[in-house]
Amino acid sequence: AMGRLATRAALLLVCAVSVAAADLYTLVLNDDGRSGNCRGNGGSTDKVDAKIKKLGTQVECSAECDRLSSCVGYTYSPVSENCAIHGNGMSGSCSRAGKSHLDECGTCSIAGKTTRSSCGSCSIRPSSGPGWTETENFCASRLDAVWTPGVWTASTWTPPGNGWTSESYSTVHVHMVDGAAGAYCYDKYPYDGVAQCKSTLETDRDQGEHLCQREVDVKQNQTRCALGCIFSLATPRTEKEPRKPPSCVGREDLKCSEKFNAKATADDCMSPCAFVAPPTKKPLWTAAHDPILHLAGWEKELRSWGDAVGNPNEKGMIGECRVQGNGVKPLNSKWCRGVLGRAPGSTCTASNGMSVGLQEGCAQACLDDPSGSCVGYAHSSFSCILYSPFADKHLVHHNGDTWNPDARTTEPCISYDSPRGCKTIDTSKPDPSFICIILKTNPDRWLAWGPTGKREDVSLSIITSGVKKDTYTEDVQRALRLRIAALAFVNSTSDDDSQVVLTVSEKDVLSTYEGKEVVLDFVVAANASTVTAMKKLLDAQVSTSAMANAHLKTFLPNKALVAAVHPSGAGTWPGIKTEIIIIIVVSCVVAIALSVGLAWKFLMRKAKIEAQQMHFEVSGDAHNDVDEDLHGIVPHFSIQEMENMNKDIESNLKSHRIGTLVFKNEEHNDIQNEEHNTEVGKKSASLTDM
Repeated sequence: AMGRLATRAALLLVCAVSVAAADLYTLVLNDDGRSGNCRGNGGSTDKVDAKIKKLGTQVECSAECDRLSSCVGYTYSPVSENCAIHGNGMSGSCSRAGKSHLDECGTCSIAGKTTRSSCGSCSIRPSSGPGWTETENFCASRLDAVWTPGVWTASTWTPPGNGWTSESYSTVHVHMVDGAAGAYCYDKYPYDGVAQCKSTLETDRDQGEHLCQREVDVKQNQTRCALGCIFSLATPRTEKEPRKPPSCVGREDLKCSEKFNAKATADDCMSPCAFVAPPTKKPLWTAAHDPILHLAGWEKELRSWGDAVGNPNEKGMIGECRVQGNGVKPLNSKWCRGVLGRAPGSTCTASNGMSVGLQEGCAQACLDDPSGSCVGYAHSSFSCILYSPFADKHLVHHNGDTWNPDARTTEPCISYDSPRGCKTIDTSKPDPSFICIILKTNPDRWLAWGPTGKREDVSLSIITSGVKKDTYTEDVQRALRLRIAALAFVNSTSDDDSQVVLTVSEKDVLSTYEGKEVVLDFVVAANASTVTAMKKLLDAQVSTSAMANAHLKTFLPNKALVAAVHPSGAGTWPGIKTEIIIIIVVSCVVAIALSVGLAWKFLMRKAKIEAQQMHFEVSGDAHNDVDEDLHGIVPHFSIQEMENMNKDIESNLKSHRIGTLVFKNEEHNDIQNEEHNTEVGKKSASLTDM
């Protein structure tokens, strides 16, 4: 027996000496054959301790990992040039001995609480079983939970220098990826996330074809891989890649890898090899989301329900955006790092000047989206994710920032069934460090772009063929207005088309079609703050004939078809024509002149009658005693004086062209009345004289 042990020890020494070669890396892939950001063995949210910096090439990133003995792998994104170096202590160092990540760099007043995030107690405890730790972050993610903090005394934390920023996590090994498009994870030590069988003679850890590990690999066979999971044998070392351990992978909810690794025990190792258990998954969320801001135009944060709930995922928790009934799968999106939001190394900035690591910055970045189709965002202090059916195709923003694509088969809806087959974001994947917020789907959403500005409308011209103009009845036109109103989110109710007008005309505009086409000219109400965003929104949904047919074909007359679309532009809300305005103004002037003239004539006629009556009274009472002073006050007008005064007024009125015919008729009547009154006056005077 001693001889066999000596032989094994000698072989192990030979292996240890033979592997002193250059570092090799394994490109880590998920079940779909996609890579992504490096993660630990706890799932796609189990982030690995890292320092981050922009490096021009993957070679530079790999060289930095080669240079550091504690580097266990790296993530590189060619589009953004972000390089993340992973390993224990990469994010910085703590002045307190034995503390390797930021959350544990200090002491808590409560016994047994070893991290800042767990220094306190929550009124709602985590459910039993593996998973959530009772932390401030967990408590903040629950709707009705109350956190009672302890006293945390922080030690000195020193971040990495030379332009590197830090993301500090307790996980220090690479095991899997999150599948994010545009990112690639390279693992230097494939065995550090699984059960190992090692010898003290192996100075380079798990590199090489060492005998100890081969023995445990044989025992980690398909019988230990749970039903529904996929088993793969260990693969030998090559010139380009290190040896890879056997694996058991599958749907995240099956916990294939976690269960597989848990079945390896010390009995799998033979002396002088020593068993090393796989790292235990202990979710410890290093940064709960800051107090959530409820911004104008946005819904409140979505919380987990439906298939997003299950041990250890609680109902009503915040997290990344998801769709109920979709197996908690990621949605089509793009992402950019925020690096704690306030650090100068932030990689993306919104048009309001804020880093996307701040909630206001991430929200504004969604509004800045070049496609005009961003429907919501997921935000944490270190990352901003924008959701849109076209997110992966519009990566460069207004300021030159380049976002990382995450193309997925599930597309989030812009509006109802737009694009066809889309899914509406309605839940979250529990993660206390993230929030999911979507834009409102009514006119209030436009408040997100700021206060209402000067009225500026949007036009949309759609050319149809196949039928004549007269087939576009009022019912058809109303249905079309309602559909455009819904696509533009300007309808306060389902039957509100007040913010859209439609003009239907018949023109010969397309040479490829015989006869005339029917042109549908829409104008949608907007303002200076929203006009650009509304143009982009409409173009994202109906800028091509295929897209327009998808949304409008159902509402067009039978056999009608959208043949072409003019992109959205500046519109003019239909108003009263200039000719009509002139007629109205002239009519008002005429009415005023007539009113003044008639009123004046009425007063003059009344004065004339009163003067005649006074004349008769003076003639009849000539022999009465009248007080001279009083008699001098009473005005005396002769009939001739009244007639002359009236003629002067009429002459002035006739000098105006307006109302001439009316006054001529009145003049004729007045002359007849005056002649009649004169005769009556003469007869009365004769009788008085008698």
